[in-house]
Amino acid sequence: MLNMYKSNLFFLLFTFCFSLAFSQPSPSFNPIDTVFGLSSQTATQATNIPYGSADRQIFHLFLPDTVGTYPLVIFIHGGGFTGGNPGTVFKKSDRIEEVKYFLDNGIAYASVGYQVIEEFLPDSVGVIKCLNDAKRALQFIRYYANELHINPQQIGLIGTSAGAGTSVWLATHDDMAEPNSPDPISQQSTRVCAVVAGGSQSTYDIYKWETQIYQDFDGQGTNFTLDSIAEIMSFFRLSNFYGGMDSLYEMVANPDLIQYREEVDMLGHMSSDDPPLFIYSQSGAVHPSDDVLHHSLHGLELQRTAIAAGISEVKAFIPTQSIETTDGEDGMQFLLRNLTSCATATGVGSEVNGSNASVKIYPNPARGYFSVDWSNNQIEEVAVYSFTGKLMKHLEDLSTSSLTLSTTSLPAGMYIVHVQNQAGDTLSKKLRLE
Repeated sequence: MLNMYKSNLFFLLFTFCFSLAFSQPSPSFNPIDTVFGLSSQTATQATNIPYGSADRQIFHLFLPDTVGTYPLVIFIHGGGFTGGNPGTVFKKSDRIEEVKYFLDNGIAYASVGYQVIEEFLPDSVGVIKCLNDAKRALQFIRYYANELHINPQQIGLIGTSAGAGTSVWLATHDDMAEPNSPDPISQQSTRVCAVVAGGSQSTYDIYKWETQIYQDFDGQGTNFTLDSIAEIMSFFRLSNFYGGMDSLYEMVANPDLIQYREEVDMLGHMSSDDPPLFIYSQSGAVHPSDDVLHHSLHGLELQRTAIAAGISEVKAFIPTQSIETTDGEDGMQFLLRNLTSCATATGVGSEVNGSNASVKIYPNPARGYFSVDWSNNQIEEVAVYSFTGKLMKHLEDLSTSSLTLSTTSLPAGMYIVHVQNQAGDTLSKKLRLE
């Protein structure tokens, strides 16, 4: 049974943020490490930039130059949420090649660290601590984009193992910006342009591993049960993953833990407004017990659910499942292409910039049409963007205080409506289409 402290703590997890105020970052940029083999004279790096107060809440940043602003790839490391660190970017050949590739193509790269789950002691918070750290790092970078020479509207994610799952969680979760937060960093959008997930878990609702991922895994009616998963991972580790529990029964029966599992379930968060997704899962394991965390069935379920959700672009390389839908493109090329064409909508509220005049965008949710009314102002321009920044509708040179737009050609999902009046005042507001 969860103790009283644990139950009360749970309700804070989903709005977890740091109460400390951090001064504007002043990173020290130095010539890039020779390990990356760059011939560029302008490439530079800044290491151990803090985005929080804990030791692991840091990131390393690599820039093509300190002049101008650049699209950004954020790498999130693996390690089973119990280990790993952002310094892997200096040591592993594939990470080194990633940094070199993106810098050579005019794109910045950040390697992000995060707090991990206790491995040998009880952990009262669990995996949401790791996920929220990655969220905070993204929002921190976006808030301080000018100081870090980053274009906040062109950010993509890449990760491996736990870092891949974290990237998918960030990319599929509804925008976690808190417009009314007193913390300006928490007000920042968490939407991104694209995500590449290597060896990702499909969901952190581990009960779904029994009921969905590994159900009938051999095509002969054989299931891999939660008991078997707990035996491989160890019950202690599974308990820590959710911040502590007394039994597997509690995982499926305790309302707080059910809510926790829903919050960390990437499959359940997927919707048509999520960014393009590239999945590669190269585990050769046949039986789930041979690689319960990275089995190709995780990748298969990610692909299936993403396609069913209507995500605009889903590419996958899962050789064990005979899946190859990449069209010859690798993850780095996928990110480069999507970052080049993307501009995410990073506005979080519905406040008008400049004028206090009343603006109405309704109905919301909308079905078939929506209207814009801006009393006592002449609307100059209206643009509708997908949540990944694609321009879907655009009307300009208008001269009216109200208009109605048809949405019958647009798929259901979340959009950003941008309105500008003739005085140059602007409004950006979320709109859901059904």
